Amino acid sequence: MLLIGIVQARSPSGRFDAVDGARHRCQQRLAFYNEAYGVSLKLSDLSGKDRIVARITRKIGKEFNHGHVAAVFLRNLDRSIQGLSVATLERFEQVIEALVRALPAE
Repeated sequence: MLLIGIVQARSPSGRFDAVDGARHRCQQRLAFYNEAYGVSLKLSDLSGKDRIVARITRKIGKEFNHGHVAAVFLRNLDRSIQGLSVATLERFEQVIEALVRALPAE
């Protein structure tokens, strides 16, 4: 339950990928998916207004493989990080800081 508290402290919705009108974040995630699978999905190809992962899952008709996308992201880390917005990097930093605060003191 500790992780849930960390996420909620960082995001009112409690979700790492809450879109809440942030089209650029959806485009970033879709770009990583496209690179990982060698496809060229566009936001206009996806139905719904829910989380981008749910929209991609509906479109492809099978489970979204976070591990594959993450592996491609990590293999190309220098390029991947350059594709992240400042806002995304700031949110990531906030999560790391919350994790550090949650660790027991030595």
